[in-house]
Amino acid sequence: MGKKLKQQTCYMCGKLATTVEHVPCKSFFPEKDDISSDKDNRKNLVTVPSCPEHNLSKSKDDEYLFFVILSAGANTIAHGLFSSKAMRAFRRRAHLVGLITKDMIPALYNGIPTMAYRVDDERFTRAVTFMARALYYNSYREKWLEDIRIYSPDLLIPNRPEGLQNNAEISKWCIVIEDLLRNERNRGENPLVFYYKIYRDISLKMLCIRMVFYERTVIIAFSAPLLDLPE
Repeated sequence: MGKKLKQQTCYMCGKLATTVEHVPCKSFFPEKDDISSDKDNRKNLVTVPSCPEHNLSKSKDDEYLFFVILSAGANTIAHGLFSSKAMRAFRRRAHLVGLITKDMIPALYNGIPTMAYRVDDERFTRAVTFMARALYYNSYREKWLEDIRIYSPDLLIPNRPEGLQNNAEISKWCIVIEDLLRNERNRGENPLVFYYKIYRDISLKMLCIRMVFYERTVIIAFSAPLLDLPE
């Protein structure tokens, strides 16, 4: 443990940081054996100081989030990871298949009948909230203590914030968030895997983070005061 880490506290709490947390977790970023590419997709990964509780205890939630996002499909990296790392994990740990298939339901995609599954809202939201707080810490070197809401336009997640119960309202708030992020730069050294934009207004206790996985799946994290913005 280096001197720099000894002087820091966990990104989530006031406990001494004895380890570092990768954001997103390292499994999102393929090793060369996972995909047919010579490109290094693990360059300068984001890490934050963490205590053991807020690192190791959420590994199963991180694993679940990883499989949810991979199953949404995207670029060739996501497909390569699904056919290599994900399939190896399914073979080793059968319970992972159950996490995805236990709530399969009929659905339409572009008018074509298919099957979908219900996302474990609590687990998904918890994993992404930890990620959002870690990205905030990495960007500003301080903790974000306000409530955070999670929404993804690419995943049908049941816990949409109060007041965002239909597509018209969701679209309106997504426009507000996108406008706040318009002038912010993309962050992340491996954009084919993950990049994000972040905006904050301390005086309004406002935070917006737009995360993009494998060039397709978008997840938005924002602080609750956004719900009180005027029309």
